[in-house]
Amino acid sequence: VERDENYIKLVNPIGEVEEYDILQNFPFSSESKRMGIIVRHRNSGKIIFYVKGADVIMAPKVKPGQRSTCVEFCENLSREGLRTLVITQKLIPEATYNDFAQKLKEARASMVNREGEIQKAIQSLEYEMEFLAVTGVEDKLQENVLETIDVLRQAGIQIWMLTGDKIETAKCIAIST
Repeated sequence: VERDENYIKLVNPIGEVEEYDILQNFPFSSESKRMGIIVRHRNSGKIIFYVKGADVIMAPKVKPGQRSTCVEFCENLSREGLRTLVITQKLIPEATYNDFAQKLKEARASMVNREGEIQKAIQSLEYEMEFLAVTGVEDKLQENVLETIDVLRQAGIQIWMLTGDKIETAKCIAIST
C-alpha cells in the first residue's frame, strides 16, 4: 500500500495493483459516527464512495433489500459482545459527483451553519449504499477492572456501566467484568 493525501495504490485480493485518486475525505467524528472517502479508480474512471460507521447510523443508509442482512449480522456480533462497524460503497456517476462537489464547495464556504451544511451535502449521497461487510471488534477490558470494581463495591460505591453500544454488547461486557 502506498498513499499520500491525494492518491492511494494497493494490491487487490488477486494480486493486481490498483491506483485511485482521492477526491474527497470525510474523517470520523463522534457526532456523525462514521467516516467516508470518495475515490476515482485510475484505470476505469469509476468514482466510488466508501463509508464505514456505527451500525445504528449505517443500517438505514444501506439499500432496502440488503438492510435486514446487515442488521442481522450486527445483532449476531453484538450478542457476542463485539463492537460493530458497517462498511458500504456506492458507485457515483460523474455528473452526480460534479453536482455534489459543487454543493460541498458551497457548504464549506458557508458563513452560516457551515458544519451543518457540509453534513447535509455529504448526506445527499448517503442513501441506497451497497452493503459490503460488518466488522466485529472486541474491546478488551483494562487491567485490574474486576479488582477495581470489587474494591469500589466493598466501599459501598454504586457502580454504573455506561456504553454507547447496543444493549446486547453492554450485557456481554457487564458479564465479562
